[in-house]
Amino acid sequence: MGVENRKFILNASIVLVRNPFDTIESLFNLFVTISQHESLQEWVYQDYKEEFDKYVIMSSRTYNEFLTYWIDVVKIPIFMSRYEDLMINQEEEILKNFAFLMELKDSKSFMNYTDEKELKERINKFVNADNKTKEKFYKPRVGKNLHTIINGRFTNDQLEMIIKENSRWLNYFDYFSLFKTLLEGLELSNEEKIRVKDFLQICEKYENKNNSESFSSLNQENMKVVKENKDIQEYEKISFDYPYRDSMSECIKFLTPVHVKMHQNEKYIKKQTK
Repeated sequence: MGVENRKFILNASIVLVRNPFDTIESLFNLFVTISQHESLQEWVYQDYKEEFDKYVIMSSRTYNEFLTYWIDVVKIPIFMSRYEDLMINQEEEILKNFAFLMELKDSKSFMNYTDEKELKERINKFVNADNKTKEKFYKPRVGKNLHTIINGRFTNDQLEMIIKENSRWLNYFDYFSLFKTLLEGLELSNEEKIRVKDFLQICEKYENKNNSESFSSLNQENMKVVKENKDIQEYEKISFDYPYRDSMSECIKFLTPVHVKMHQNEKYIKKQTK
């Protein structure tokens, strides 16, 4: 496993963001199973606790560096989407992304669409397709939003470390409010209720209700830029040759021995359930 270098040129970008807790566990599964849809058995986290704990620290730093790069460094219009919104309101979020794309020069030709009505119909057809049809394009790993919190994947110390290191982004993407919305009203066991309560209490310590930065403001600003057809800087870069490339490579290199050991045991992958 490794991080490839590929040159590309772009003058705008859509960046998909997911909460750090589910992101960290998802990438752990990805790096160890080398699969987008296979999940690890619980005993893996127990037998490789030391490796997982170290990985959590490393990947929290990578998450911070990734967002710092795209928001503070990149000087082209970007449109930010939250993964959670895409899961909850697929049609609405996909339309928002296409609205951004359609304002770009030459976007109509590369997307090959005739009019807005046809585009909406095609998106609606995909959103309402059965799982078998969707899985031809992408088969997701089984897991719900914030399942890592409900299932107690992280200790309270780990949760606070991740939140403290990434508090700017959790406020920027209004995740603290979203967490409350996603977790309230769920049918939980007593143990799960305690985990959720502890998690929300930690969140309260770092929530900035007067936060002046927000991804929605950034999206509005960049939408205005592309609508006015202002000159957009062409941006050439080496793929993954960013400030977070080293920490991403470090995570992959660190987990490679775990991947090798896991593949010696066919029972390390959890059977998928619908």
